[in-house]
Amino acid sequence: MQQRPPELTAVSRLFVRLIGATADLSPKKAWAVTFGLQAAVLLCEKLTPATVSTSLFYMLACACSAWCVGLTGGLLVGFATVSAGAIIKHSQLVALHLHALGPAAELWNTLARFLTVAILAMVVNGLRSALALERWRASRDGLTGLLNKAAFERMMAQAIVDAKARGRALVLAYMDLDGFKGVNDRFGHAVGDDVLRTFATAAVGVVRRGDLFARLGGDEFVALLSVRSCEEGDQVATMLHSRLTSILVDTRLGVTCSMGALVADAAGMESKGGLLRMADALMYEVKRSGKNALRIARGGGVGEALRAAYAPIDTSDELALLLKRIDADGIERSSDSERRAA
Repeated sequence: MQQRPPELTAVSRLFVRLIGATADLSPKKAWAVTFGLQAAVLLCEKLTPATVSTSLFYMLACACSAWCVGLTGGLLVGFATVSAGAIIKHSQLVALHLHALGPAAELWNTLARFLTVAILAMVVNGLRSALALERWRASRDGLTGLLNKAAFERMMAQAIVDAKARGRALVLAYMDLDGFKGVNDRFGHAVGDDVLRTFATAAVGVVRRGDLFARLGGDEFVALLSVRSCEEGDQVATMLHSRLTSILVDTRLGVTCSMGALVADAAGMESKGGLLRMADALMYEVKRSGKNALRIARGGGVGEALRAAYAPIDTSDELALLLKRIDADGIERSSDSERRAA
């Protein structure tokens, strides 16, 4: 079994960039590109002498069409272009009184172009589908099928840009499943995996299609939801925690959900890792103060967010140190041993 990733050639790099550039191409733009290419091919056929072959241009246009609009659309447009091109070529030959090819030869050339277009469209569409599938797999968590951390952070950056343009607010909710380690210890990892899959599948049904939901690793999840205002964001965060809690109750394994939710206007948000660390700090405070609860904070610095969300849960030196460290560097992460204990 090959241990190292295959080496990328110049052509493979080109295809990787091409799939990235056209992944979000709208249907209107895709069809506009397709019809533009086919029109260019027919114009080239019209302007080219009858004795000069233009098959290369048909192949390139067909490949681009199959890539942009799919196999069926690519075949239909390709066949229509070949048919129109055959009529143009035949008219040119008649005008020049060139009948050396004969009807049989002209028919054969046309059929050969049909066959070439069909084979090329199937190959190109299959290549794009395979690349798109691998690109999708690279963005997904292998167990739950949710977005993975890298994909979530990449898509979160674009979601913030879109929300800013629309004047929206955002809810960033960081979740940890309480008691999950006990499920693994009592019933085995297979049952634990079933809990994660069940939770992930049901959670995707709770959020809207345009919202993001990801598994960061272990039993930690994160969601990014677009809302009209921060006030609505508070309600959405509360509703989300309630519904996710109901999902876990249905498993009857005693697993609950601790959630920290950061609510802020998108205009004041930056798409850096600090946002996740802020939401993580809120969630960790829930873990420390009893679990199975929700803490909501408004944007800005993490220290201000924590204070705005709730009063300190105690006056111990440990909590004072926590808030001081959060104010100082904007982040607070528990150690692995603390997380496991929580």
